[in-house]
Amino acid sequence: MANIDQMIEKKEKRADSLRRQIETASGQLKNLLMEIKVLKYEKIEQVANTEETDPETLIRSYQQNLKFKSRGLTDDDIDELADGDEYTGTLLQEDNNEKKIF
Repeated sequence: MANIDQMIEKKEKRADSLRRQIETASGQLKNLLMEIKVLKYEKIEQVANTEETDPETLIRSYQQNLKFKSRGLTDDDIDELADGDEYTGTLLQEDNNEKKIF
């Protein structure tokens, strides 16, 4: 009986230790994600300054680029769209339909 109690105590200590490690790691992860977000916005700001473009326009462009990638388009596909491919109208229509749904 005492042997089982020792095993339980040992495993409870280990579980507590893991809980503390997870809490610490979760906090570190949250901080890293925030730092990444800040760096991405700084990058957009730098690009806007070098290209003399409105940061809001770059942000909208970046967000649209992410939408295209989430739909399975490659960078080459997106470049073709930027050159005026007829596929653009279809994607914009899909985008408008998504907005109507929500």
